[in-house]
Amino acid sequence: MFDFQKWSKELSVSEDTKELLKELIKRKEKEQQLKFRLILLSIINAIIIIVILFWMFRMNAAADFNVFNIIEYIGSSRASLVFILLAVSLFIYSSSVSKEHKKHKDKYDSLREEAARRLSASWKINEDSKLKDAISDKLKTEKDINIRYNK
Repeated sequence: MFDFQKWSKELSVSEDTKELLKELIKRKEKEQQLKFRLILLSIINAIIIIVILFWMFRMNAAADFNVFNIIEYIGSSRASLVFILLAVSLFIYSSSVSKEHKKHKDKYDSLREEAARRLSASWKINEDSKLKDAISDKLKTEKDINIRYNK
């Protein structure tokens, strides 16, 4: 497990830079959690779509392809109403999570670019980039955070 507190004590950078790196790691983890939740919801939504399509196909065959009989069945069956309401609410929730993921991804990307600029600027003066490379390598290997290059 990556221990940021221990690792940050070894760095000879300012406290602001350490806080920036700590926030960058937190934002990356939050973005990854939302990404996982979005993938999980996409799988559940796909299963629900398949079930609804199968269910509608079976109802079409039973109702002799009469749309009014299908609507009447949906209105009279509480289970079908609950299932359709569940599907609609899950789609709305998925949309909300998708928007939240995009927002957090944008925040993470902007902070990552700021970290790359800040670390690059401090080494243009000193010409010694070993510490910057060590920070970049550690964040890339432990947390998959790229602060070496801007997009």
